[in-house]
Amino acid sequence: IILVEGLRHVGVDAILHGAGVAREGRCALIVGPTGAGKSTLALGLAARGWRHLADDLVALGGGGPMVHPFPVAASVKSDSWPVVGEDFPALMNSARLLFGTREVRYLDVHAGATVPVGAVRPALIVVAQRQAGLGRPEVERLSPEAAFAALIESGSEAVGDPPSMRALAELVNNTRAVRFAFDDIDRAGEALGTLMAGGAGHA
Repeated sequence: IILVEGLRHVGVDAILHGAGVAREGRCALIVGPTGAGKSTLALGLAARGWRHLADDLVALGGGGPMVHPFPVAASVKSDSWPVVGEDFPALMNSARLLFGTREVRYLDVHAGATVPVGAVRPALIVVAQRQAGLGRPEVERLSPEAAFAALIESGSEAVGDPPSMRALAELVNNTRAVRFAFDDIDRAGEALGTLMAGGAGHA
């Protein structure tokens, strides 16, 4: 509700359960189920020069559809603390919060940085899965149908008035999508940089 109200001026058509990062004016949407490593990957990329747009909830809207920055603190689960803490030592000094059986710390990745402004066109949908011990990332191209299913399974939903799946359908039909297994953040960043350089679309 806060996300939708905060971006009411642009019109939010859908909310993805994921994270958004940008490079050279194009956005990579990182989606997947809870615990897949979305925030770990997004924060690792941010520490390596990518622009951090949003964590946990990503707003689509305004035609295209476009990704609208929503710079709130990132939630980092306990199994990701050692990885994220290497890039952001301040994380380990933040309070530990318990949600059921899950421990979370929050990181203000935008502290001291210029708050991102302006919508960004999505160039890549990354269905992420962190796999400990994996060397090079494993990349599998996804069809629009498989990408749409992954978005729904990860908790993404239409929120327009009236709600319509059109924004999600446009997104998967016009944006390259991959299933992306990773562990090492440096290698993940290199692989995603190469994929982003390939441009948007399915050509």
